[in-house]
Amino acid sequence: MEFIKAVRRKEKRKMSSCDSVSEENKMPLPYIFEENGYRFISYTELADADHAEIIEKRNEYRNLAHNTALLTMEGHLGFVGKLKNMPDRMYFAVRNAGNIQIFSINIQNIDRKLKSCEWGFFKIEKCDSRDVLRSFVRYLFEKSFIETITGCVKVDNVKSHLIHAALGFEAEQELNRDGEKVYILKREDLRR
Repeated sequence: MEFIKAVRRKEKRKMSSCDSVSEENKMPLPYIFEENGYRFISYTELADADHAEIIEKRNEYRNLAHNTALLTMEGHLGFVGKLKNMPDRMYFAVRNAGNIQIFSINIQNIDRKLKSCEWGFFKIEKCDSRDVLRSFVRYLFEKSFIETITGCVKVDNVKSHLIHAALGFEAEQELNRDGEKVYILKREDLRR
């Protein structure tokens, strides 16, 4: 019981840890938050075993990503070590009610003036991808300054296009990046 209380105290500190940062550098989301039965945990707060699982799954999906280079544990942990000093990006592991890591979501190119960010994601375990992502988008629009989310998706990544369409994203433009055709997809918070 004392262990659980200590973990809760630590998580409360993490959830408010961005309050001590200047408004300009404040992260748009807390390092740990819950929405719709899912727990979103910043990569900076994860154990090495959690990172190993992320790397394994991320490397499985690398062929679908714009950057196809494989990740290493050393490179990944080096990147994670820099994340707290990078106010333009956040990476989250997502756990379900059974505390199983099921998803990874990142937001980057966070722009306070434009109230926008770009996102990416991949599935770690079988789950309802749309529900996880819908929960994240809802939290982002309702509890942060973000009003526009964009995503860059390869033209031939049909699953990602279907998920984005189900979440209300629309194709904004087609680009040629590094010899590959990609779509820039966009979703705006229409309530604001």
